[in-house]
Amino acid sequence: MTLSSMDSPSTQLQSELDASTHTAFDASVGRPILKHLNADSSWLLSLPYPEHILPPSGRCRYNIVIDVWLRGPQVDLFSWFSSQEHAKPSAIQSFAELNDLLCRAETAVVGAQPEVQQAPYFIDAVCCSHEFTDHCHEATLKELPAAVPVFAPKKAANLVRSWKHFEYVEEVPVYQSGYDWHVAKVSRLPSWVGIGRIHTKGDAPIYFHSALMITFALSTHGEEEAEAIVYTPHGVDADSLAVVKQGKYPTKVLALFHGLHDISLAGAQLNLGMQNAIKAREILDARYWTPTHDEQKVAHGLVASFLKRVVHTLPMAPGSHPVTRREEGKPDTQRFNVCEKSFVELQNGESLVLE
Repeated sequence: MTLSSMDSPSTQLQSELDASTHTAFDASVGRPILKHLNADSSWLLSLPYPEHILPPSGRCRYNIVIDVWLRGPQVDLFSWFSSQEHAKPSAIQSFAELNDLLCRAETAVVGAQPEVQQAPYFIDAVCCSHEFTDHCHEATLKELPAAVPVFAPKKAANLVRSWKHFEYVEEVPVYQSGYDWHVAKVSRLPSWVGIGRIHTKGDAPIYFHSALMITFALSTHGEEEAEAIVYTPHGVDADSLAVVKQGKYPTKVLALFHGLHDISLAGAQLNLGMQNAIKAREILDARYWTPTHDEQKVAHGLVASFLKRVVHTLPMAPGSHPVTRREEGKPDTQRFNVCEKSFVELQNGESLVLE
């Protein structure tokens, strides 16, 4: 599925989304592809190799998975304290299934038969945004070969290292004013990809409200035409995202991943929700905004009793504004304003080409 024009009406966006299926993955397109691996917050970001970079034999894309939890329970501390399961089965049930999909998609481009493809594993890197087990799921991640590098903030990196499974775990840097997204020489990332983290000011030491930023330079102009996605499953304070525009090199934000729902626990805000997302999109000037981490999972344990969720929706009708129960009945001037053509909700298994 490709959204080829930002001038298309929202109904066209929706019809293209409706036509998308979890099997739709065209590796021949020369642009990044997003694929929602479940109904929650597991993603594939598939990047085409730049024309001036020679890809490994049998390959044409660099594939990064983000916060992958595909099946089974997610437990925090003890099951009696907090455990969750997906309400809907993930479109992709295992890394073996995802690797097979990527193998067939890429070999269709490079010309080999999948059965005789000699390329190495088709998942190139893993990102974990937090140490919490719905973002850093041990059982799912251990399905990967040990040689796949993992990129994560300090606490999550230490957790992954404690499993003694992966050969290489790299702590991602925190981006501040004047940051350089280019990777260090010792990094396992290719030179044209960078991964960093953005913190909400005053959120130490947990940094629950933070964001991962994945930057890539697909043009021959390299650092002059970098693009990025910003992924924030719990939301990051929108004002903190101003740092994205303060880097050493200009970067265009293609997509913001930020949920719609407001979620709190005993009065403490967990997921910042739609109002923060709209402000974040405006600050980033992101071309696309896609919600993440909004699945209403099957929850058990003590924590589930204290969770409160306010469900927000963003209608796709042309000219509409996002309307919540709180804003229903209010005049348009009091409703949130957002360019509806930038909002693209990817369902479980759907894909989107970032034009």
